[in-house]
This record gives sequence, structure tokens and C-alpha cells, in this order.
Amino acid sequence: MVTVLPSGRVLYTRQELTELVNLYIDNDGHIEETRDQFVLNNPNTGHSPESIRSCVGQLRTMDINYPTDTRWDVKNLVAEVAQEIEPDRFGDPEDMKAYALQLKAEAILADLVG
Repeated sequence: MVTVLPSGRVLYTRQELTELVNLYIDNDGHIEETRDQFVLNNPNTGHSPESIRSCVGQLRTMDINYPTDTRWDVKNLVAEVAQEIEPDRFGDPEDMKAYALQLKAEAILADLVG
């Protein structure tokens, strides 16, 4: 069932998010390729390419393979689905943001000391 908010925004279903997570994994974390494949698989989706890219960006924020890419605020259902499918790859969004800050601080200290 599709839920459309008064603003016209279409909410993602668990099924759509499951497909996006699996495509993201299959595409090795490439945001644009994941978006493009989702659009090909779902030509009549109510989601804009920008919305799909944003949703995939949320996965990137959680992806331990990209610890410094934490610019997206992750929605609860996105986090829940991603962690159910691949718990070793997708970390808690807040933990990932803290880890990114730690890496940045360590890089600054290394520059100062080194």
C-alpha cells in the first residue's frame, strides 16, 4: 500500500527498502547505480530520482565501508531494514557518525604530531 503525505511525498514501503538495500549491496555501495537499477526495476514508482538517491545515501551513512560519509539523517525504517538484512555491514547511524568524528579527530592529531 502506498502512503502519500499531504505534501505529496510518498513514503517508502518495507518491500521497497528491502529492494534498495539488496541493490545497494549488489552494486557495492554505488549510490547512482543503485538508484538507476531501482528506477529500471520500478518504472512506475512514485519516488523521484532525488528521493531514491537520498534513501540510498542513508544506507551509505550506515555502511561501515564508508565511515566518513555520514551526511544523511537516517530514517528509522531504513535503519531497521538495512540492519535486518546485513547487520555486519550497516552500523547504527549515530555510532557511525561518532566513528566518523573520531577518524577526523585522529587525522587532525596525526597532522599536528606528524
